[in-house]
Amino acid sequence: MILIDKNVLELVSGNLISNAIKFSKDGNVDINISLDKERKNILILTVKDNGVGIEKNKQTLIFEPFFQEEDSLRRQYQGLGIGLSIVKKVLISIGGDIFLESNKGTG
Repeated sequence: MILIDKNVLELVSGNLISNAIKFSKDGNVDINISLDKERKNILILTVKDNGVGIEKNKQTLIFEPFFQEEDSLRRQYQGLGIGLSIVKKVLISIGGDIFLESNKGTG
C-alpha cells in the first residue's frame, strides 16, 4: 500500500502529461504507473512521448523556474516554464525525485 496526497498525484501527473501532449504534435504519449520492484512502497510514474525532445546540454536546466529551451518571444510553445520546477520541488518535499531521458527530435 502506498499513501500519497491526491492533490500531489494530480499536480505531478497532470503537469507531466500536459507537457508531453503539448510538445508532441503527432504521435503517442505513453503513461505507466508501477511499483518499484525492489522497494515496494515507491511509486514510479513514467511519461514517454515522441515530441520535440530536449538538447543534452539543456537537460539539467529543464527543472529550473522559468527555463524554456526556446527563449524567443516568437516561440512555438507557450507557457511560463514553471511547471516542471514546481513538480520537482513538490516531489523532493515528499521524499521523491524526477528524472529525464531525452534526445532532441525524438521525445
